[in-house]
Formats: sequence, structure tokens, C-alpha cells
Amino acid sequence: MDQRRIVEDLMARQPTEGIFVLADDDGTPVGDVTALVMRLLVANGGWVEPHAARASRFLGAGKAAARQVGEELDAAYGLPAMQAVCEIIDDLLPDAGVELEEAWSGIGDWEA
Repeated sequence: MDQRRIVEDLMARQPTEGIFVLADDDGTPVGDVTALVMRLLVANGGWVEPHAARASRFLGAGKAAARQVGEELDAAYGLPAMQAVCEIIDDLLPDAGVELEEAWSGIGDWEA
């Protein structure tokens, strides 16, 4: 399944748990970030075809929502969780990770 179909399926189902679970080095679950990932997808408006001029809405209309998710991630799980979620978003929405990194600049130990 390609990324667009995955994102469209996620947006249709709006899962709140069990899809994106963080684990420590030995595989023990640390936290379920599914709801936070979904909030980022909603803030982005779902799938957006990546291209040089527009990769996401994380620096525009979706910035406040993206920052709120970053602050919640930092408070609950710290920098490693923020890094993991940024990678998830970049996998789901190609090229959007860079803009999410910038949107999260200054949250906790996050540096863009």
C-alpha cells in the first residue's frame, strides 16, 4: 500500500490507539502516540502531494496544532518520542518532516 492510501485509510478510520506505539530498546511499550499522530494528520489536512513549494501545512495553517502536539509529546515522553513521531510523519507525508521540525523549534530540547 502506498503512503497516500495509508494516510487516506487512517483519516477515514480516525484510530485513537494501537497503531503508533512507542517502545523502549527491549520492545516494552512506552506509550501510544496514535491520537497525537492523527492530530498531526488532521492539522495537515490529510494527504498533500509533496512538491518543492508545499510539503505540509505545519508552517502555515496547521502550525498551532502541530506545536500543541509537540508540547504534549515533550511533556509526556520527551525528545525521543518527538523524534519518533517526526519520523512517522515523514514516512506518511513525504517531505513534511522538515516542516514539522521547524514548527517544533524551541519545544523542550527540540532544535530545528
